[in-house]
Amino acid sequence: MPWCPKCKLEYRAGFDICNDCKVALVDKLPKVNYDLENQYNELGDCFNDYNNSNPEDLIEEANQFEEELQSLKEWQKHQYDPGYYIGTGRIPKPLAAFSKFPSLLVGFGIVLIGYSILNLSLNGINLNMILTNVIPLLLGVALLVGGLQRILINDKE
Repeated sequence: MPWCPKCKLEYRAGFDICNDCKVALVDKLPKVNYDLENQYNELGDCFNDYNNSNPEDLIEEANQFEEELQSLKEWQKHQYDPGYYIGTGRIPKPLAAFSKFPSLLVGFGIVLIGYSILNLSLNGINLNMILTNVIPLLLGVALLVGGLQRILINDKE
């Protein structure tokens, strides 16, 4: 059986040239002599680098490797869970879907701001009314600003 001397693939009888390397095939591959002593010395040099280093550095390097390995395992476990890495990962689905409709955010924001202003104007401005209208007013402003930001971002895209 012919062999390619470059890529070491075996061919069926009748082939003369390697299809991949375009090299003439030979009947037998040449015997390879491995220089084990040279390879051992090269490996020894690698081990000497570790033997000459500070043991605390080696421990720190091993701990860093373990942390990276644990992080990789965690990522593999949760790679198909899109909410796992976003904040706490426990975003209520109705609120997350609500941000897909920025015009609704703007509408609810305007309604809450209007409610607070109307309530203050009809019932008079006193400390009790201010305190009870602060939360709807702030929530309305947040919804209005968030909705307008999403509209502007969507228009740019």
